[in-house]
Amino acid sequence: MIDYTLLTLAIALLAVTVLGKVRLHDWWIRACEFPRVQIVSLAVLVAVAALWLENDGLQKWVLAILAAVLALQLYRILPWTRLWPLQVQSAEPGQEDRCVTLMIANVLTPNRNSQGLIRQVQEHRPDVLLTLESISGGAISWMRLLVTGRPLSACRWTTSMACICIRGCRWTRLR
Repeated sequence: MIDYTLLTLAIALLAVTVLGKVRLHDWWIRACEFPRVQIVSLAVLVAVAALWLENDGLQKWVLAILAAVLALQLYRILPWTRLWPLQVQSAEPGQEDRCVTLMIANVLTPNRNSQGLIRQVQEHRPDVLLTLESISGGAISWMRLLVTGRPLSACRWTTSMACICIRGCRWTRLR
């Protein structure tokens, strides 16, 4: 009985892994992309449990399926860990005038706690501020508060995003 339970779990983990790679935009399919670490953890636990299976043929199938799950998931996880080499070089000390600081804030449209973001912007003083889900009735007023007393170069708005270039930035159009 436990043999087929482990096989079912392995197949379910493979199905969730493959669903995360399907190029459809339904939320229940996109949701399969996010629990990668949890899927790997569960796959390891099922693999350890499969080592005690008495049916060797079934054990090989379960371990083969789980190896595929681990390979596909780790392919996506490892580049975001310290185990992977860095792709961006660190800035050299003493070159602050050549560096740009960026702050990204997902503030959610119904959020009315603008003081929290204002405090963080004033503390960290980024050169560019990108806010996501920030367009609402009061958004323009708190955006003005963020840049009070600072040279505001440009501001771009979309239906769900605002980008404020605070210190001497120039906008370029990507083609």
